[in-house]
Amino acid sequence: MPNALTYQFIVVARPAGEHEILPAPESAAPALPAEALYTSELYLGQGGSFNEDDKLTATGTIGSERQTLRFRLPAQPAPSGLKLDPADRPGFMHLYGMRLADAAGATLWQWTPLEADRLAQAPQSGIVLQPPALPSGPFMLLLHGTDPWIELPIPKDALAQAAGGSLEVDAGWPMSADFLALSGVAQQKIWTAEQSARAARDDRDAFQARWQKTSQEAQSLSEQNTHLRMQKQTLLTHNNELSRQRDEALQLVHDIENSTVFRATRPIVHAKMRVDRLLGVGSARKPSTEAMPAQPLTPGDEPVDVIVPVYRGLDDTRRCIESVLASTCRTPWRLVVIDDASPEPEVSAWLQEVAAADSRI
Repeated sequence: MPNALTYQFIVVARPAGEHEILPAPESAAPALPAEALYTSELYLGQGGSFNEDDKLTATGTIGSERQTLRFRLPAQPAPSGLKLDPADRPGFMHLYGMRLADAAGATLWQWTPLEADRLAQAPQSGIVLQPPALPSGPFMLLLHGTDPWIELPIPKDALAQAAGGSLEVDAGWPMSADFLALSGVAQQKIWTAEQSARAARDDRDAFQARWQKTSQEAQSLSEQNTHLRMQKQTLLTHNNELSRQRDEALQLVHDIENSTVFRATRPIVHAKMRVDRLLGVGSARKPSTEAMPAQPLTPGDEPVDVIVPVYRGLDDTRRCIESVLASTCRTPWRLVVIDDASPEPEVSAWLQEVAAADSRI
């Protein structure tokens, strides 16, 4: 019959032929004792990684207090690391020691339960380690999950000399109720670890969602900031243009107010505004609800002043003065020509000449 490693098998039965002789029951091979077995695997690392193609196996007996599992290392190449899968099933295992030897049998590295910290700090998964309670006791391993393993803390120089050698694991798998007790504790730890891992994944997902939302908000704010900067630049350009136009207008007003023509005509304008207020005409006239009949004004004795400011341009000045002098008006008037420091001497000379020839100027 197959051993404990067999999951299932198929048997084909057929009737025996006439000339087939079956062995007598007493001559059959003695049956092997029924034993529960487990398989340990040793992975040979190459370049810092482990794979299924580079592993060794050894078979142990469940219920044996102490036994030695021996792994023969290949002659070449030397492994860069050794990863031990203690068993292919959950259980309660004792570890008494390990020894790595070279091809000649010389010890390159060894471990005992007195060096519990070295093993407890090694990379591992699916194993709950319990240091021995007594100095002479074994190091206890609770194997759980589907793939318990531990990477042995062997120095690199020892591994470099291990080609063709062997690794011996002094272990035991006792039939003990302690497994049930420790299994309950381990299952609680496993459940707690799984809950913590699930909570960590949930926190990670929530953080990623918050990060994505924050990134989108930051992108939106960045685009809005860019739009506001462009709008600000447009407003600054428009403001500068308005400031320039305002300065030009202020300068024009300043030039007008400081010109000779403006200073000479302001008293006349103020006098006209006072007369308008007295007569109730122009902008000073109060609005009335009834239409007033038009009444002709009687010309006064004083002549009306027609003021013409002159600065430059002889042809334009001549046409303007001659047009005024040629007009017909029943109201007495006189022409007041103001030469505002014209830079053209011919303009001033012509004005003096025409003023001497016409008494209305």
